[in-house]
Amino acid sequence: MRRTDRTVIEEAFRRQSVKDVDGFLELFTEDLDARVPWQVPGLTGSNAGRDELRKSLAVLDLFDPFAIEIISIDPLLDSDRWLVTAKSEAVVVPTGRPYRQEYVHLLRLRDGKIAQWVTYQNPLNQIYAFDIELPLTD
Repeated sequence: MRRTDRTVIEEAFRRQSVKDVDGFLELFTEDLDARVPWQVPGLTGSNAGRDELRKSLAVLDLFDPFAIEIISIDPLLDSDRWLVTAKSEAVVVPTGRPYRQEYVHLLRLRDGKIAQWVTYQNPLNQIYAFDIELPLTD
């Protein structure tokens, strides 16, 4: 089972990297839970189900080129959980700015599909690349 799950994870990153949204979504359960804690304003931080994730993946159209590369895939103690580190290099089309990011992903698989995908990343990289103005607070 671990070998199959690892193959699904590798394929998910490959499909995401080539912006194959339909192919990417096929690798998820219908009731998936996908989250990006501490997401910057204007970008979705939580998705319940494939339809919500599809809407969030529209952000991929803002990158050209886009590539995400797996650094490591490590099984966790629970047989269905994985820790994946990755990095991306892209250009944000509307701003022309480079987007470089490192990610820590916590994944849970069920029946050969991804049921949970939690991504931790540095929001400062997004703020710069997307030229996002943050509201001032007192």
